[in-house]
Amino acid sequence: MKILIFIICILNISFLKADVIDELRLASNAKENETLVIFHYNIVSCVKCDIEPNEILTNLKNHKIFNKLKIIATVICDRDIELKIFAKDKQWKYSMYRNDGSLLSKLQAPPGTIITVINAKNEKFHIKAGNSKSNFTKIIDFIAE
Repeated sequence: MKILIFIICILNISFLKADVIDELRLASNAKENETLVIFHYNIVSCVKCDIEPNEILTNLKNHKIFNKLKIIATVICDRDIELKIFAKDKQWKYSMYRNDGSLLSKLQAPPGTIITVINAKNEKFHIKAGNSKSNFTKIIDFIAE
């Protein structure tokens, strides 16, 4: 009986993860073969947590792999008006997803994650703030695998 409950819990966790990824793919109109690059924003975060993702996004835009990506901003906020303000302030031209604060845990991302990359096989890679050039290279290497 305990084994059966354990298996059911594992299956529920697997479905939950797939649901979140499917939800993000749907929110961004991603095709099956596209890689999601998810920028996690908090509208009250520090300046560094804002600068580094913007540098990485700029570098991605100028890279040959950009046309195989779907860019999403997940924004921790309570209301749609806050998403609209974020989009206007950042001049955000990509998909947005309102995050209630639980998305990182649903994606099994460690605290401090600023970017999550999910490839076509739904394999995930998380980036914490650090060196933007190094983190950009890690993202490209992951996507190119």
